[in-house]
Amino acid sequence: MLKTTSIKNLILDPKNPRHIPIEAQEKIIEYLIENENIKELAKDIAEKGLTNPLDLVGITEENGKKIVLEGNRRVCALKLLLKPELAPKKHQAFFQKLKQKIDQQIKAITVYQFNSREEATIWLATLHSKSSKISRKSWSTEQQTRFEQSIDGKPENAAALTILEFSLTNSLIHPDQSKKVITTITRMLSSPEVRDAFGILTGVKERNIQINIQTSEFIEILKQYFSDFDKPEHNIGSRSNKVDRLNYIQHLKKLGKIPSSRQLTTTSLMPGMPSTPVVPLSPKPVAPKAQRVSSRSKVGKLIDYELSIPVSKIQDIYLELKTKLNVAESPYAVAALLRALVEQSCDYFLIKNKQRSIIFHDGGKTENVTEGVNLRTKILGIAQSLERYNFLENKELSTLTNECQPKKDGTGTLNLLNGVLHNYAHNITSEQISAAHNNLKPFIIAIWENIAGQMENNTL
Repeated sequence: MLKTTSIKNLILDPKNPRHIPIEAQEKIIEYLIENENIKELAKDIAEKGLTNPLDLVGITEENGKKIVLEGNRRVCALKLLLKPELAPKKHQAFFQKLKQKIDQQIKAITVYQFNSREEATIWLATLHSKSSKISRKSWSTEQQTRFEQSIDGKPENAAALTILEFSLTNSLIHPDQSKKVITTITRMLSSPEVRDAFGILTGVKERNIQINIQTSEFIEILKQYFSDFDKPEHNIGSRSNKVDRLNYIQHLKKLGKIPSSRQLTTTSLMPGMPSTPVVPLSPKPVAPKAQRVSSRSKVGKLIDYELSIPVSKIQDIYLELKTKLNVAESPYAVAALLRALVEQSCDYFLIKNKQRSIIFHDGGKTENVTEGVNLRTKILGIAQSLERYNFLENKELSTLTNECQPKKDGTGTLNLLNGVLHNYAHNITSEQISAAHNNLKPFIIAIWENIAGQMENNTL
């Protein structure tokens, strides 16, 4: 429903995914000014005399207050252009100068009022997801996690977000570090051994973290971690591999940071933090047909992990698999794109590593791996190289080696990748595709982590 609403009656959202929950409006304004380019936005509005007429602010009413769900940055800028003293003192002069440039003050705007937050979620997701082509300031990983948590309580980075908020609350890090911390912590917590050493009893998708060490001991671990995570000798950032993380745990033990004793009772890291909700099982019997549909629908999207791919075509293939195609509904299209993702990732890796020879060791034979060799040689040659540099674990390489053996019965990951394009009689099911992808997943991730690491070190 469209409405015209006074700027002064709009409330900036305390639950805005752009920041940790903040109740005080003045604190929200301060955060947005210092972290979300509010000055640039206010300057643009002052110069044009209005906000973008193509962009509507979205609101909902909660407890009699008009809460801004979409457009918090714009509303913040408009509030400051009307009343510069809402800004912290060090910023007031800037907004006062802008206010004087505006011929006619903007005191009210047209908004779209949703009946509830839930009604707005589909539109917010469309505007701010990383894969969206729509022009909006995309949410960071941290901000996307908060939004996903508000919808279904199961973001991939939920535990990392809780640690981030705990660290900010206890002044262990500066807010400017938030974007980096959320990705590095997520990577660290992906190893169960790390969670165990840190005293964390809950999983990576659980917001209400439970620990079996004292909170003061947990703080000491985090202090040391934040002190070390930029040091190249530890390699515990977002590009770390499991070996790096396990070595770092040993480093913490030598420093005496890992407690030797554990509490018999558990402690909530942030008391009052809601737990990840668990959907109860339906007590009603499910008809066989509906059950089959349900099991197929669970397959869903093939890819559930984030990759940073600097090549537009390969990135588009990855995003189609991750966000558009349902493997149960389009198994052959998904299989074809999976092959394209694997082969083009291999080719790009080889192009970027021409300065070092990639050798495939097959029994007693060796072969140089180039773009012109067959897919099996590419995959296993690159995988052997990644395993030597600790980007792949030995058991992951063993699984891939077994799955890429030529098999006359048509089974295996390699046969699926080849059969989807070259064998008209090779039927493929969604379950087979998912199984093949699970075998390839560590390999795909390792390729792009290796490339990203080389780019960061300027070795490409």
